[in-house]
This record gives sequence, structure tokens and C-alpha cells, in this order.
Amino acid sequence: MPDAYQALEAKELYIGHVSPTGIYISWKHFVQGFADYSDGVNVALHEMAHALYHENFIKETGIDWDFRKDFEKLPAVFGPMMTQAIVQKRVI
Repeated sequence: MPDAYQALEAKELYIGHVSPTGIYISWKHFVQGFADYSDGVNVALHEMAHALYHENFIKETGIDWDFRKDFEKLPAVFGPMMTQAIVQKRVI
């Protein structure tokens, strides 16, 4: 989509969403997300996380249980690194 848009008969504007028919992202906000890596805002990565969740946890054709089992290990592996990155950002 060129810019923010209305979706799903909602009154508010969207800059991205995932549905069974696809991944929708405002191009304007997509570009902005990669323009500044320090602000922590990236609609493309955010929507890809939704797509990953949808495909592997709530997909109509079935859940990928092997992926889900491995995915549940991520917080233990990446949690400390993410916490450190958040704390360092606040200190700077």
C-alpha cells in the first residue's frame, strides 16, 4: 500500500497487517522503518513476526509442532540479549 490505509472495515488507519490473504504494509512506513535503525520501529519486521506466528501457530492447515517446540526455546536464548539491548538503548 502506498501509505496508511483502512483495512478490515476498521475505522482506524493501518500501516501494516497480516491476513489469510497476504501481508500488507504501507510502503511509506516500510521505507521509514529501515531509514532509522536506532528508533526500534520497523513495520516490515513487525508484520513478518505476525506472519511467522500465523503460519506456525494458527494456520488453518495445521500447526507446525516441530517449529513451535523449537520456537519456545527462543526466549531463553535471545531474552538476555534483547534485555541488554533495551537497557543499553535507555542508557545512551
